[in-house]
Amino acid sequence: MNNLKKEDTYAQFEVAIPLDLLEEIKDFFPVKTKVKEKYANLVLKVKELNKNEIEIKFEGKNPIVKTLDLRKEYSNEEVIFYTYVLLQTKYEWFNTPKGSILKEYPLNLFIKSKDYTRKDREDFFDKRIFEMFLYCCIESKADYHSLPVYEELWRIFRTEKHLLWSTYELIFRHENNQIRRFFLAEKAFLETGNYSYLHYILDECFTKKEYKRYIDIYIKNLKVVHKDNSFPYDAITYANFIESCVKAGEFDTAKENLRDDEIRYFHGSYNKSFFEGVIAFYKKDFLNAEKSFEKALVYDEESESECTKSSTIFYTLSLLEQNKKDIASSLVFSLKPIKLKDEGYERLSNFDIADKEIDLISQLEKISLTNNQKTSLIYYKTSLIAGKINLTKEDASSIIKNLKLPDLVRIYSQEFEYNFYLSDAYYTLGSYDKAYEHKIRSYYTQDEEQYVAHIVEISKTSKEFQNNLIKHLTEISEKNHPSKVKNYVEKELPEVIDYFWTIKNYKIVAEIYHFLNDKKLTLPEEYLFEFAYSLVEESDTKEAKNCYELYIKKSGKTSSVLNNLALIYEGEGDLKKAKDIIMEAYNLAKGKDATVNRNKERLFAVTKKKTSVPGEKSKMNQLDTVKEDKSIEYHSVRDLVIYNGKKLQLRNGDNITKIIREIFSNPKSAHLEQDLLDVIGSDGTRTIYDAVKNINKKLRGLGLRSDLLLYSGSKVTVLLEYVNDLKIVEPS
Repeated sequence: MNNLKKEDTYAQFEVAIPLDLLEEIKDFFPVKTKVKEKYANLVLKVKELNKNEIEIKFEGKNPIVKTLDLRKEYSNEEVIFYTYVLLQTKYEWFNTPKGSILKEYPLNLFIKSKDYTRKDREDFFDKRIFEMFLYCCIESKADYHSLPVYEELWRIFRTEKHLLWSTYELIFRHENNQIRRFFLAEKAFLETGNYSYLHYILDECFTKKEYKRYIDIYIKNLKVVHKDNSFPYDAITYANFIESCVKAGEFDTAKENLRDDEIRYFHGSYNKSFFEGVIAFYKKDFLNAEKSFEKALVYDEESESECTKSSTIFYTLSLLEQNKKDIASSLVFSLKPIKLKDEGYERLSNFDIADKEIDLISQLEKISLTNNQKTSLIYYKTSLIAGKINLTKEDASSIIKNLKLPDLVRIYSQEFEYNFYLSDAYYTLGSYDKAYEHKIRSYYTQDEEQYVAHIVEISKTSKEFQNNLIKHLTEISEKNHPSKVKNYVEKELPEVIDYFWTIKNYKIVAEIYHFLNDKKLTLPEEYLFEFAYSLVEESDTKEAKNCYELYIKKSGKTSSVLNNLALIYEGEGDLKKAKDIIMEAYNLAKGKDATVNRNKERLFAVTKKKTSVPGEKSKMNQLDTVKEDKSIEYHSVRDLVIYNGKKLQLRNGDNITKIIREIFSNPKSAHLEQDLLDVIGSDGTRTIYDAVKNINKKLRGLGLRSDLLLYSGSKVTVLLEYVNDLKIVEPS
C-alpha cells in the first residue's frame, strides 16, 4: 500500500442525495451542503490508507473526516451509507493508484449489515437508507436469498416520488421489459432532468414511428436538447426530429426549428441547407430542393463525406423529378462509394436514404448514358450490394459477375474497395483461395490510415495456396509500390506467422523471412525467435544465427535463445564458442531448464572435435517444445492476470476487464463482436478493435511471445497456441 500514501491521491464521490437521507444520517455524518429542490449535491473525497482503513472527507463549511476500519463495528445505517458512497467513488482515469483496494473494500464492509433481511426489514423499509441498502445489494452482488432485491426496489420506485438518482440508473440498467423501461425513463427524466432518459424516450418514439409524439416531446424539452443554448450534442436526435416532422407532414414546424449551426453526423458535416433540402424534397418542392442541396454540396468541406454522398443523391433525384435528365446523367460519376475508412463505418439512415438510392439507380438506368457512365453506375450499384451486413450467395454471385466485367476491371481493379468487395464475395461462396488473393490485393491498394477487418483468414485457404503464399505475395507486389506491400506486412502478416508457427510449418515461416529480406522490409522484432527457429529447421543456420543475434540485441538474452545459438555454433564446428554460450544459458536459467542442462552436459562431455554437417546438430537439440507449458490465469475476484510469475492488475469494470473475463470463460469459441459489445454495454465496433489491441499490448508485457487475441471478420478469437492455457480462477 506504499503507493497510496501520496497526499493528493484521492478518489471522489459526487451525487445528488435526497434531503430526508441527510436527516437519517445526521447522527453519524451531519453534513450540510448545497440544496436543489428535494436533493442536495453531496461531494466527498476518499483516500485509501491501508488494506483495512479508508478516509472519507467532506470539505464544507463544517468539514467532516471519518476513518473507516474493517476491524471495527458500525451501525447498519453507517455501513449502508458508507458502502453506497464507496461503490460510486471513482478516481480520475489517470490517477488510479497501484494496489488500490477500493474495489474489494465496499463488499467487505457491506457484509456487516446482514441483519437487513426479510425478517427485520419492517424496521427499515420506510427509511431512505433501506432504498440505499437495496442498491448496495445489487451493485456489490451480495447474496441475500431471503430478499427479492430487484422486485423490492421496483416497488419503491412505483410508490415513492423521489428516489436516489443512482436508483433510477440502476433499475434502468437492469430492466429488460420495454414497457416498464419506458415508464421508468419518463419518471426518471421528470425527476432528474438527465438527458440520457430523454434520449431513450425519443429513440423509442422514433423506432415505433410515433412521429407526432416525438415532435411534442422534443419541442417541450428544447432547453434540454439544446444544452447550454448550443447545438444539440446528440445530432441523431436532431435529424430524427426533422424526419418526424417530414413523416408527420409538419413541414413548418421543421423549418421553424432548424438550426444555423453545422452538425457532425455520420462522418459528415451537415449544414442548414441540407435539412432545408430534405424538407423541400418531401414537400415536393423540387426546384427549391435542388437549390438547397446544391448549396449543401458547395459548402461541405469533405468531398468524400456521407453528407456529400447523401446530398448528391437527393440533388440528382430533384433534377430527375423536374425532368432535367441531361444534367442528372452528368452526375453519375459523382455517385462513388464512400471510401472505407473505419471498422463499422456508419451510413446515413434517415429520410429513407437507402430507398432513395435504389430509386435513383433505377431511374438513371432508364435514361441514355455513355458506356463509361454505365460502367460507373454498375460499380456504384455493386457497392450497395457489397455494403450489406449479411451477404447472401446470390448477392456474392452478383458482385463477382459485375466486378469481373472487362470495363470494371480496367477502371477499378487497383482500388481498395474493389478488391475488398471481391474478397468478401468469394468468401461468402466458399472460394477461400480467391478470397484471400483479393485480400492481399486490397492490402496492396489500401491507404495507410484505413483499418477495415477482412473476413477470410489464411487458415481457411487450401494447403496448395498456403504452400504458394510467398509466390502470390511476390507476384502481386511486383505491380505495386513497396509502401503498399508494407500494409500487408504490418496489418496481416503477424496473424499469418502465428498460424504457420502454430501448425509447425517452419518452411513457410522461413520463406516469409526471406520475402521480407528480399523486399528490404523491416523484420518484426516480436517474431525474430520464430524466424530463427524456422530457419534452423530448414537448415539455413547462417540466417538463423543472424536472427538469434538480432533478437538478443533487440530483446535481450534468454536461456532458450542462447541454447539454440550454442547449437548453431556447435554445428559450425566452433565448439569453444558453443560451450561459452551454453554456460551463459545455464547461468541465466539457474540450472532449471532441462533442455539447456542436457545440452550443457553433452557439449562438455565431448573430448575432441568431431566433423559435423553445419545445421544438423543445431536442428537436433533445439527446444524440445516450441511453446513452454505455462498457463495464463485470470483471477476474477481481483481482476488480475498472472503469467509466468508476472502479474497484471486490471481496472475494475472497464472494457478490457469485461472482455478478458468473457474470453477466459470460453477460450475455445469465437466471440462475436456484437456479443462482446453487449457485454461491455457499448455500440461502437472501434471499442472492440481498440480493446483487443490494448489487451494484446498489456499481455505482451507479461512475456507472451505473440498476441493472445485475433480480431477479424467481426469476431475475436484466441490464438491456437494459447487456447488450452487460459484459465479463469473463481473465488472458492
